[in-house]
Amino acid sequence: MLIALLLYVAGVVVGPVVPVGVGRVSAVGPEELIDLARPGPLGPITVVGDSVLVGAAYEPSLPTNLAEAGWGPIRFRAGLGVTSGNFVSPTSRFSAANWIRTWESQGWVAPNVVVNLGNNDVGFCRDRGPGCYADTIRHLLDVIGPDATVWWSKITRLYTLQAEADAYNAALDLVATERSNLRVWDWPAAQRAGSVPLAWDAIHLAGASAYRTRSALMSADITAQLARGERTGGDGPLPVAAGAPAEYRPIAPVRVLDTREVEGGRLAAGGQVQLDLSSRVPPGTSAVAVNLTAVDPSTAGFLTAHPCLPVPPTVSSANFAARSTRGALAVLPVTADRRLCVLSSSAADLVVDLQGAFVPVGATGASRLTPQAPVRLADTRQSGRPAVLRVDVPLTGSPAATAVALNLTATDARTPGFVTAFPCGGSVPVVSNLNFGVGETVAGAAFVPLGEGGDVCVFSNVAAAVDLVVDLTGVFAPGAGPGALVFTPAAPVRTYDTRDGTGGWSPVHGAGQVIDVRVAPPTAVAVTGTLTMVAPSAAGFLTAYGCGDTPGTSNVNAPRGQVFANAVTVGLAAEGRLCVRAHTATQVVFDTTGWWSPAG
Repeated sequence: MLIALLLYVAGVVVGPVVPVGVGRVSAVGPEELIDLARPGPLGPITVVGDSVLVGAAYEPSLPTNLAEAGWGPIRFRAGLGVTSGNFVSPTSRFSAANWIRTWESQGWVAPNVVVNLGNNDVGFCRDRGPGCYADTIRHLLDVIGPDATVWWSKITRLYTLQAEADAYNAALDLVATERSNLRVWDWPAAQRAGSVPLAWDAIHLAGASAYRTRSALMSADITAQLARGERTGGDGPLPVAAGAPAEYRPIAPVRVLDTREVEGGRLAAGGQVQLDLSSRVPPGTSAVAVNLTAVDPSTAGFLTAHPCLPVPPTVSSANFAARSTRGALAVLPVTADRRLCVLSSSAADLVVDLQGAFVPVGATGASRLTPQAPVRLADTRQSGRPAVLRVDVPLTGSPAATAVALNLTATDARTPGFVTAFPCGGSVPVVSNLNFGVGETVAGAAFVPLGEGGDVCVFSNVAAAVDLVVDLTGVFAPGAGPGALVFTPAAPVRTYDTRDGTGGWSPVHGAGQVIDVRVAPPTAVAVTGTLTMVAPSAAGFLTAYGCGDTPGTSNVNAPRGQVFANAVTVGLAAEGRLCVRAHTATQVVFDTTGWWSPAG
């Protein structure tokens, strides 16, 4: 039930934040004040609104949701008849601007402000011309000031007044183009998408359950749009070489392990399997490229691949949800006798597909990598969905190329399935590069040998029910051409983790925020590792690149609250630094498994 304790307020704003750790709720009939004094890693936040926001006091309230997301202290006030303050007395209790000014005089100035106003301002604007809506928004933004980031909800109204709601919402969009500190939430779209029931007036909501749903939606979007990472420490640990520089030798994709075909082969939680690859890769191999897939895990968890170290490193090579099928490319060192170990944190079946080996410089059949800015080679959303997608690879400057580094993305799937990339001209091998579920957007990296015509084929077992996107990120070719690089395998090490500040940034990677982290030695020109998106506040993606202009591609995609990983091989800025841009607020992890540099 809505907490309702009578408290009469006339012409003044309620006093300072209540200094208690778990908060306090006071209600003035149609007015709600909630103060949560406990600090959170995302920092202080102010929330103001009209009667629509009053319902956000139903527990779990909006402040409770925000506190659980990491915000705090939190000051929340909502009331019947509240406006931006443009048309009422500067000291009116119905003026949100008055609340902001009074709190500022008391020392409360939060760097983030949430605003849920508009329906009352619309009434004042009926006879004042089309510019009135934007003026009311600008008025409150001016009072809040340019140093705070403001999140503002769009409004809904009865269908007979829809034109007013549309005009106000358009004014919000307009002002957002003028003020870089304004973020807008499309509540009408969220309401329709979630079928959140409205009251008879189409302004308020139909009961406590609907208000609780809205509070959860608001908290998620507020966090997704406002949360920011801050520099909190120094760079993470440098990776240590696990072998001499090496060149890449592509291998026809082949499955080297499937525990589903072995009696008792399923791994127990915490179990580990050791793979002897000596019959599959040439002598002198120091590292391999493999695709690791967890099948039907009992619980959510991760896979960790490593060169059979006595103690497995604190890194992940692939992440998965319970009862899913999820895989990722891993490029990592093997033992001197060509063994690889894979640990699963959850009981699961394991599939390992081999893509290539890293061999001594100058070895027969070896190639060097020339990384490049991502180039989109194919997108079936534009071209249609063939049974097998044939992708022509531009090889200007690398006519003798032997393989390519690709990023494959499956999107809008109507049924679960997998993707296999292979050299055109042969049959589809029994391997997978990418697994996806219904409605997911999932990315997976792959090193793929080229067909005789310099092309790559991409197959899905549900080709008619999924769209595929193919991005080129590098070319492998023999010899020491301009920009060609050799690979130094590294003992896997975590170089960036916003959850604990590894790499110098925490407590989150903010939406639209570009963070540069050191992930390789200063001499490195490119890096290979696993990039993981952990529990994003909304569905989104990460883009990793060598700083400079952000490419229009993605490396990892994840739905809200899930954990998805992908291998990346990408160029670096000076001093071994990698830039990562997040589309939505999320935790981000990067584990380095090797780096690339010119030979010699």
